Amino acid sequence: MAGVEEITKRKADISSNGINREIFFQDGDQVIGVVVTKDGVQDNRLQDYWQHVMELSPKKWEYTFCKESAGQECVDCDGGVPRRRRFGFWIYAYYSLHNKPLDRVETKEVRVLGKILYQRDINDFRIINMPFGRNDSFWNRFTSVYYENDSNFNTSVIRVTKTGEGIKTDWGVSQTKSTVDLTEEQWEEAKKLPGIVDYFMEREEQRQVAKGVPIDEIPTLDLGSDGDDDITKSLF
Repeated sequence: MAGVEEITKRKADISSNGINREIFFQDGDQVIGVVVTKDGVQDNRLQDYWQHVMELSPKKWEYTFCKESAGQECVDCDGGVPRRRRFGFWIYAYYSLHNKPLDRVETKEVRVLGKILYQRDINDFRIINMPFGRNDSFWNRFTSVYYENDSNFNTSVIRVTKTGEGIKTDWGVSQTKSTVDLTEEQWEEAKKLPGIVDYFMEREEQRQVAKGVPIDEIPTLDLGSDGDDDITKSLF
């Protein structure tokens, strides 16, 4: 696909299907919302996948989706690029909290447990992806919400937190006292969200189609290993 209009149209089509809707956490960030997956067994709005990790320079890393997660040939696997296992899920995010104001994003000052934080209202569906953690520690924190609510994510408003950087990163998932208040229309909209693997495949396609067109909401550089030491050279 070539030409300004075709590329612009393609980007708009992809965005309408849920691309560029990830939440990227910095140290101290929190997100409050409701996990919208319905079925703990069959729902592809909660999926695991592989992500390739390439160190470009100290504290600068490039992350790319491993296409073998979707049953396709992956050139990064063929090239021996290290990868790590992650999981992603759709959440209806009410708002996020930050230790300092965000650049180019409107926030309001709030006080939480005596501490000044900066709240960004979201009120929309977003994707959160996390590492499994050593001995599946982060995954176990996430699934504890599911099992504590009779195998149901939808009855609890959760708080997802990230603290620290690199191998010292810690992820937290806990229930709040807030009440779930999504409407029937919002639950119906949630059913139409793409699967996590489909989302990342579409995003990689967007990067290839754009051919240098900036994608501001999809950073490729980040810090450290995100608290996950489960990085392998290739498939089993």
